[in-house]
Amino acid sequence: MTSASRFGGGESTGRVQKLIGIAVIAIVLLFLIPNMVTYVNPGYVGIVIHRGGGGVDQQPLGPGLHARNPLMTGIIEYPVFMQTLVLTRGSSEGGRENDEINVNSVEGQPLSLDVSMSFELNQAKVPQLYQTFRTDINTIQHGYVKQSIRQALQEVVGSEEIASIIGPKKAEVVARTQALIQNRLSPLGIDVKQFTVNELRAPPAVIEAAGADGAE
Repeated sequence: MTSASRFGGGESTGRVQKLIGIAVIAIVLLFLIPNMVTYVNPGYVGIVIHRGGGGVDQQPLGPGLHARNPLMTGIIEYPVFMQTLVLTRGSSEGGRENDEINVNSVEGQPLSLDVSMSFELNQAKVPQLYQTFRTDINTIQHGYVKQSIRQALQEVVGSEEIASIIGPKKAEVVARTQALIQNRLSPLGIDVKQFTVNELRAPPAVIEAAGADGAE
């Protein structure tokens, strides 16, 4: 009787241990299975990052479900739909208080500009873009892209008289600037679709002089 009780107790303990083991496996699977599948949203691509070596797959993931190893790989989404970067004085876009572009004409006259740029990311080059900057697209826009726009504007505006920039050559200045921006950003996979100068601010005396010249 004692021996049977001992047997029964051993079997009971074994069943409890087995149930605990099954419960642990179930919990682990519940954690891992959802993370073993990644969903990339429409309008985005997924960048595959190998955590072991820090490398980046050069082939991005398209929209839809994708299997992955949650322990060894991470996925970061990048948008490939049309986006517009707006840089204005006192702008709230992107959380910046002042995103205007400041440049000087050939005479050294200061100009401040509110500009916008519509662009798309080249899907095939998105992994290279991420590998270069290692950050999100919004940070790239308000950092490298903004600086590229300012440099292009300075090159173009800095070779023209201020009266021409705010007058007959404004469209030409915009077109030349867009071409320069495209040449700088295209190798990174940022395709410029449209660049616009929304507002141009010059010293009042210069604007008055330009208006007087135009009236003659």
